Amino acid sequence: MPRVGAVHRRWTACLTIIALVCACAEDEAAPKPSNEATKGAQTEGSSRDASQIEGDAAALRDAEELQPQCARPLAAGELQNRASGPSVFGMAVSAALGSFDATGDSACGIEGVRVCLFETETCTYTDEAGQFVLSDLPDETDIEISFEKDDFARSLRLAHLQGAPIDLRRLRMLRLSERATLFESIDQRVDDERGAVVAVPLAPGEAIGSVTIPADVKISLMPGDARPYYSRGMIEPGGPASDELDPELEATREGGWGFFANVEPGDYTVRIEREGVACSTFFPGFGFGVDELGHVRIRVRAGFGTASIAALCP
Repeated sequence: MPRVGAVHRRWTACLTIIALVCACAEDEAAPKPSNEATKGAQTEGSSRDASQIEGDAAALRDAEELQPQCARPLAAGELQNRASGPSVFGMAVSAALGSFDATGDSACGIEGVRVCLFETETCTYTDEAGQFVLSDLPDETDIEISFEKDDFARSLRLAHLQGAPIDLRRLRMLRLSERATLFESIDQRVDDERGAVVAVPLAPGEAIGSVTIPADVKISLMPGDARPYYSRGMIEPGGPASDELDPELEATREGGWGFFANVEPGDYTVRIEREGVACSTFFPGFGFGVDELGHVRIRVRAGFGTASIAALCP
């Protein structure tokens, strides 16, 4: 588990399905799972059968073998030094559908993603490493940042600017064909007149300053009765997490998140709760902020995935 000085500064889980966001950590690639680790995961007291675990692990190995060489990104501090005043910075990445690395950095940046203040001409493009800085943004207000590139599903990030630059970390974008596959896995078709939302819980880890993606967290979208779908979570302890959505789950598994498909456009709040208590510690750049109930304020746009809604659970 990576160590962090400040949770939102060193490690953030960033997820979406229409534009699926990876979970991000320090700028190091996580080691591949060993055969011993896979075998150990199969023998633990999990409700998942051995054949499914082995299938998930095989899919992960195949994806890693196809991973291209990445352009080397700037260190986070150096990128931040290029931002000043009301601005955002970060990185758009791509990774094969099947799993994401919850504690490492194994995805390559995407060059040429158009990053804009939503529905304006205040825009920039990601460089060859997928990194960007978007400046000249309105201050002291809620903002929406769009991410668009041909053949990729569109994504939206939300923030509330207060004078200083905000680090949006890493946004994992899926190709349109991969997005369709995810929707089909829950017997739905993509409706471009609606949007989608993914939210992820965080919790303090055992080490000082560390965080985990905890199990048994329930996520709801309000108002309305939109149903959350939860991902299968970690394939093996401490390793990557499966992208697969399991309609039978009623709460998160360790390493998992909640997904809302085909949501009507509009303003909502997301309640992330564990044992009936709202997870209300908010991360700048991962929603507009929290309301008086501790729910994260968000917005859904037609044809976009509202990405990276997160909160820290007690």
